[in-house]
Amino acid sequence: MPREPKYTYSETFFSIQGEGRYCGVPTVWLRLFGCNFRCSGFLQDNLDDPSTWVLDFEDLDPSQYTSLQDLPVFRRGCDSSYSWAKKFRPMAPRRTALEIAHELRSLLPGLILQTSQIRPSQPSSLYWRRTFASAERDRRYHGEA
Repeated sequence: MPREPKYTYSETFFSIQGEGRYCGVPTVWLRLFGCNFRCSGFLQDNLDDPSTWVLDFEDLDPSQYTSLQDLPVFRRGCDSSYSWAKKFRPMAPRRTALEIAHELRSLLPGLILQTSQIRPSQPSSLYWRRTFASAERDRRYHGEA
């Protein structure tokens, strides 16, 4: 039987979508390891001269940390360089698609995890139905549905 592939990722989290068509919609996120953007110019003093840029992650010794969650948030340059800089890859989780799916489900508020299914919990399921109904109504009002 072939082994199930594992995927390297840097984080999973729950947040409210902040832009685009689904702005305001509760969302779970999976940030895969290996982003192709470097975004090194963030918060640099002189955006026109890359030779002056200070990249905080470059001076960080990853051996002082046990997980990506322990790393500091970098003030300058890419604030998520932990998701692509090769020196952080050994700390990144590697899991199967099913394991990642279970982790994402566990982040959803108002859901009770069971062994093979998820079941909405009563108090917050009404809230989420209202939230999604409001978002759908807003999309129809703006002609997006």
